[in-house]
Amino acid sequence: MSFNLRSGSAFGDKVNLRAAIREQWRWAHYTVDHGLPFNDIIQVTESASGTIWANSTSGAAWYDGYEWRGTTELKKFRILRPFRGSSVLALEGPNIWIVDKNGMHMQRLVHRGKTLTVSNLGMDREGLVVLECGAMGFFLWEPSSGAVQEMEGPPAGFSGARLRHGEGGGIFAEGPMGLARLTAKGWKPALGKPPYQSKQEMQAFRIRSFGENRNGQGIMSLSLPAAWMGAWEWEGQRQLRLSHETGVEIARMAAISDRGDALLVFNPLQTLLREEGRWAPLDMAPPFLGTATAIFFDRADNLWISTPQGIYCLRTSLSRWTHLEFPFPDLRNHVVSILMRKDGSRWLGSANGLIVVANDGHQKHIANVEGSRLGW
Repeated sequence: MSFNLRSGSAFGDKVNLRAAIREQWRWAHYTVDHGLPFNDIIQVTESASGTIWANSTSGAAWYDGYEWRGTTELKKFRILRPFRGSSVLALEGPNIWIVDKNGMHMQRLVHRGKTLTVSNLGMDREGLVVLECGAMGFFLWEPSSGAVQEMEGPPAGFSGARLRHGEGGGIFAEGPMGLARLTAKGWKPALGKPPYQSKQEMQAFRIRSFGENRNGQGIMSLSLPAAWMGAWEWEGQRQLRLSHETGVEIARMAAISDRGDALLVFNPLQTLLREEGRWAPLDMAPPFLGTATAIFFDRADNLWISTPQGIYCLRTSLSRWTHLEFPFPDLRNHVVSILMRKDGSRWLGSANGLIVVANDGHQKHIANVEGSRLGW
């Protein structure tokens, strides 16, 4: 006798994103009933070791694979950024916190006797934290040693620049004089001089949406000047290029997976999806995309959607079934019980002992325990 198991990512191939979005069973919806501090979600991110974190208007929580676990203090963080191990960096007002599964610790950063007032931050490709500190300028923080040093800011004309940080370590600054990118040789203009037609265009220039995957592939949507409106794409330190497939409308949300699939959400009725390098409208988009505040792909290419009604997760790496069978007449084919542990492994009780199927697909056979045979 053979048997089937409902399985996770280790057992199934990646699926077509467009098809996966249509399959209702792939969607999970998480709310306060599943451990979230509050249903109004600002963002979802992933730590360096793969822990999923949610930032709500009433505090942060991390996902253990089954439910959400809140931090010891409920604080309203403006931003969560991936940090070392399972931890994240969080901004609460001008204060930086390191938040991990065991609690949170505020970091007081001082340079030349002055406490830094941090308005934004990002991790560069060398593991240093770039700090945007308003009128004080830009600084580099080395968390291991605690050292803080002043860094040269973006080029002249970028006073009041705002940081944008990607999963691949890309850091951009937007300001009145356009867009700058942090390189190994410092800040460099990313798109040249903006072709503004009026002072109003200069004041309205913004990165409206931004996403970068862990391979350094990115996408952003710019609003004004008119010649720059639309979606810009890049890879690593290569020149940004304007996509001619996405049109000139402004996307309010953008995300790109590690395998290169991407989403641009314009409004509740208009979403573009890119697969295999081609953009096309997403028909029958989920209704909660219309109220979403952020979208995010994790390392497993699962899509996390933050909304005021909780978190929706599209489990693209999840396969409904896998088929396991041992060569006849192996008694392990006669399965009488199945148990799924919190770590995601599956324990099968058979006529010839226990079969343990780990998350990575590895199988272990336990035929005896302390000298006693298991099974029939």
